[in-house]
This record gives sequence, C-alpha cells and structure tokens, in this order.
Amino acid sequence: MESGREMQSERETRNFEILGQGSEAVCPTVMRTPDKCFEGVCDWPYEPRYVTGLAGYSGMQMHFVDIADANAKRTALCIHGQRTWGFAFRKAVRHLAGYGYRIIIPDLFGFGRSDKPSCVDLYSFEFHRTSIIRLIEELGLGELCLVGFGWGGWISATLPMDMEDRIAGLLLGNALIHTPGNEPWPGFHVWRSMHNAQVDPAVSPVLRAENNVVRGGVARAYDAPFPDSRYKAGIRAFPNLVPLSAEHRTTAVTLRAKQFLSEEWTGKSAIIASDCKIMGHEAMKSVHATIRNAPEMIRVSDRGPLVFEHADQFMPDALEYLI
Repeated sequence: MESGREMQSERETRNFEILGQGSEAVCPTVMRTPDKCFEGVCDWPYEPRYVTGLAGYSGMQMHFVDIADANAKRTALCIHGQRTWGFAFRKAVRHLAGYGYRIIIPDLFGFGRSDKPSCVDLYSFEFHRTSIIRLIEELGLGELCLVGFGWGGWISATLPMDMEDRIAGLLLGNALIHTPGNEPWPGFHVWRSMHNAQVDPAVSPVLRAENNVVRGGVARAYDAPFPDSRYKAGIRAFPNLVPLSAEHRTTAVTLRAKQFLSEEWTGKSAIIASDCKIMGHEAMKSVHATIRNAPEMIRVSDRGPLVFEHADQFMPDALEYLI
C-alpha cells in the first residue's frame, strides 16, 4: 500500500493483465490521470492513498482516502456513482466523523484517481463489485457501514450477502437495485443507445443539468479525473451493466442480493431519496420496500441524483438510524 505515487505523464499508458471471475482478460492500455489535474480541487484536502495488486487486478492501482479516527470502532466505506468520484462525499465526511466513524472513500477503477483501463467491455458489474470486496479484504475492514449513491449504491446493496461478518449497515441514497423486468426509468433503453453513441461523454455539464450546485470549482472538481475521452471508458460502460433481460450477466447477483436483503438482512439501514425524476422519491420506494426492517425513508427536497451534495439535510437523521 502506498500513500503517494510517482508523477505520471499525461500520455502514459501501461500494459496489464486482469484475472477474475474464472477467466482471463487483457486490456492493452490503462490510463492514469496526471496528479496535476487534481491541483486546486476545492474542499478535498485529503492525502491520496493507493493500493496496488488487489487479488485479480494485477498491476492496477486503486485510489482511496482514509480519514482515520484512532478510536473508531466502526468504518464507513463510501462508494460513488456514475460520472463521479470520491469527491462527491466531501459534505458527508464531517457528519460521519462526528459519529465516530473511520471513513474510507475509494474511487472505482475507471474513475477519480484510480487506474482507468481503456477497454469498455472490461467494466462488468462483477469487475467493480469484486474490486470493492478485494479492497475490504486488503484493508482488513470490519464493522462496516456501506454508504453509496447511484451505481455505487447498487454495488453496495449486493455486498452484504457475501460479507455478513463484516457489514453492519447500509446508507443508500438515490440508488436502485437493478433487476430485469422493469427499466430504471421510462425510455432508459433509448437513453442508453444515445449514451453508447458518445465517444466523449460530458461530465460536469450533465451533472449540472440535474444538480444546480455543480458550478465553478465544484464542476471543475468533477471534471478533473477525465481530461479527455481516453479516460472515460468507465463512464461509457456503466449504463450497459443494467440488466434488461434474465440472460444479462448481472441478473443473478442482483436477484440474489434482493432476496437476501428482504429475507435475511439483520443490519441497520437508512434510505435517502431526493427530488429526482430518475432515481428519486418514487423510484426509491421499491428499494425501501426491499430492505428488511428499513426505517422510514428520508426525503430530500433538492433535485438531482447527486444526493450527497445535500448531505447536511439528511445525514444527522440517517446516522441516527444506523446507531
């Protein structure tokens, strides 16, 4: 594990091999966002840390921040969603720290300061999910509360069934647990086709259209990990992980997770929904209904899927649910 890394040139690429899920995949190019892209990022003073060589991810670096409390008896692991990175949790940090949590915030591969394979097809749901499992194992984390939104919340919801001895809580904001039979929102398949046609998908303009706080320095921070199209394979891949048929490779794990959460989950939970047309109040009702013994859903009045931009509105109540 490293607390820093050598400077990388903007054009640097590396060869690597990934072993996982019983098969071998090779991607010829990995992008590593230059450190200079993150200079001056607002409200994010945390030292970057890296773990290299997670089991099954040979030669790849995953970035995380570790905001440690020497006396912490529990840990919050925060998993971000589409087009974002750990920066999205900056407003939640003080609340988690105030409740005595050690706070670990990784960037998924393809996002933030983590390595970014250039092969879109490499980014399966299991690719992301297993990388988080390996990180938990590598860091020896336990007494975990998983904190996630968007696609990161979806990943979080599938982990407790395989890590019951380590995970004690779930805090999910604007996060669907995708299963076949229903599109995440009306017209999703059309939107996905349009998304797939984009070689260089925008980041902050899309986030700003749905979240009026994404302006100025905040917008620049969300753009920082993705200086050009070569760094955006992870963004391009995410919508294709949603299973619209029973044959989709993600279907089995998601259905198993829903069954576990509804029938066997014994941990604490908090479900948050903002005023978002896509993954807001109405959509989150199904997630709330799925999770066994979930307390009343917390509704946030502000719009947009980046619910943790409004952490001050809901974190105090949500953390009380998790005690």
